Amino acid sequence: MNYSNIITGTAMVFSLLFSSIASSSDGSERAMKAWEIIEGGALLIDTRTPAEYQQAHLDGAINISYELIRAEINKYVTDKKKPIVVYCRSGRRSGIAQQTLTDIGFKNAHN
Repeated sequence: MNYSNIITGTAMVFSLLFSSIASSSDGSERAMKAWEIIEGGALLIDTRTPAEYQQAHLDGAINISYELIRAEINKYVTDKKKPIVVYCRSGRRSGIAQQTLTDIGFKNAHN
């Protein structure tokens, strides 16, 4: 196991999660819930551009740009109850992706 990648990935996801929820009064609670879901085996989706994903991403995350989530999600998961965590830099693109997943019937999508 490459611990430097885990540490780098962990630092990045903390940065991404906290930047996207910083203005929220329940930010700490949401961040803890996201970590629990991730540690529980959720499908982790980076909704940024491929170029952003190549620069850095969380270990284990797949890259599906938010504009393509509707067309691409079934390549990775068909169980509409599977936990999914989406993230991006600010929360805007992942918010759109989460809403798209909800609209097409995914019951456990989290931003």
